[in-house]
Amino acid sequence: MTFSAYGYVTTAGLTAKVRADLRRLEVGDGPRLREEGVGDLHNFPRDLLPQGDGVYCFSIDEAAGQVGVEYLLDGRDYAPGSQIGLPTQAADRRGLLNSLLAAILVMPDVIRLAIALTDCNEIEGVVVVKPSELAPRVTADCAKCSPPNVLYLCDLVPPELIDAVVPD
Repeated sequence: MTFSAYGYVTTAGLTAKVRADLRRLEVGDGPRLREEGVGDLHNFPRDLLPQGDGVYCFSIDEAAGQVGVEYLLDGRDYAPGSQIGLPTQAADRRGLLNSLLAAILVMPDVIRLAIALTDCNEIEGVVVVKPSELAPRVTADCAKCSPPNVLYLCDLVPPELIDAVVPD
């Protein structure tokens, strides 16, 4: 088992402020972002790879010094008091993931969030969701099968306008 959560954010311009906002999600307790390169977007469909300068690629880690999301995406509940570094209930861990994604979605200048939740970087489908639908969809999909091996694509700007907003 190698559970991974990785993706990218497309912005209207990866300004110092936007980068600083994203960097704040790289620290603190619990799940955090780790900046990656475009080459780390394993098995993303070519037509969904980010283009241009306003891109921040990332992976999600469970905590400082830990790489990956083995417990975060694990659908099992653990015994109270288990030392996993996260809440013992799967629903609570999904809540942490959704909170992190919500923190990205409310950032000014974010145009698109693409996030893959996978086992062994296997993407079996692409789901396009509205920002308001992302958390309920992730919750439902993970409740069925966790991780769901899905790439979620969440546009905050209508897709037909993205090329007009994203800098080259």
